[in-house]
Amino acid sequence: MVDLSKAPTSEIGNGWSPVSTGAYIQIGVTPTDPAFDKSNIGISSISVFDDIADFETQTTVKIGCLTTVGGSWDLDAAEATCFSNGGYDETSINNFEHTITGKALTPNYQLLNPLMGKGTAVEGWDTATVDKVIEADGDYGKVTLADKHPGECGFIAVALADTCNVTDASLTELSVPSVVDLDEGHYIITENQDGTTSIWFNKELVGAHVNISYPKTVEIEEWEMNESNVSTRRVRLSYARVWSDGTKWRFVFDNVLITSFPEEITEEESEFEFTIVIQKDATGRFGRAYRILG
Repeated sequence: MVDLSKAPTSEIGNGWSPVSTGAYIQIGVTPTDPAFDKSNIGISSISVFDDIADFETQTTVKIGCLTTVGGSWDLDAAEATCFSNGGYDETSINNFEHTITGKALTPNYQLLNPLMGKGTAVEGWDTATVDKVIEADGDYGKVTLADKHPGECGFIAVALADTCNVTDASLTELSVPSVVDLDEGHYIITENQDGTTSIWFNKELVGAHVNISYPKTVEIEEWEMNESNVSTRRVRLSYARVWSDGTKWRFVFDNVLITSFPEEITEEESEFEFTIVIQKDATGRFGRAYRILG
């Protein structure tokens, strides 16, 4: 493994610097014995990774304060015939639906959402609210935002801060290709070449305070909800049960699907519920149970 983010330690080569056009990597082998048969040298399976997170293989989500774990193992009976007494209908033994209900979980619980997967964006936005004074600029009033996210044109709210009339205080954006005559109830947003953003107002509002809620540029770790993540999600489940005589059992299920993911989780101590489907694993088993002996 060669970590290109580290400075070179060998006396050979001068290292590298990242550029927008990419990097060219060349691998060569020089035998110390000139008589060595170079046809016996081969290089295969070369992969380049952009982030150490590409090597992540698994993580664990813990759910606590449980009130419900499990469900019933429902089996269908086969119809009795003159050649058979019936028994179980083994062809219908496929999926078993269980429920997990609890009140506490680890912060990475979003990984249980089958739609959730890591994205690639490192820059995004978060809502910020500022109090600004409208300044004069020619025939208009203007407020300049230095850190508005240029790729997000929505989620902007502007309201006058010096009035008790909430209805009249809220201003409305106009979407026009250039600055036009504005009345006191509208504003226009323009993106500037230097990366800043200007909000234009009627000149009569110069000197007034406005509260502006806008998408501020921030550093992010992106997660996407995409159906393509569903096919790659693999979940294993384990929990313990203790009988009234103190005997402890550990249950393990190696092929679990999360079919219902709660998104209404709040900071309050409210219960949340996951619905899972237990399927056969690679060995044909639905699960295992261990009696803990010591």
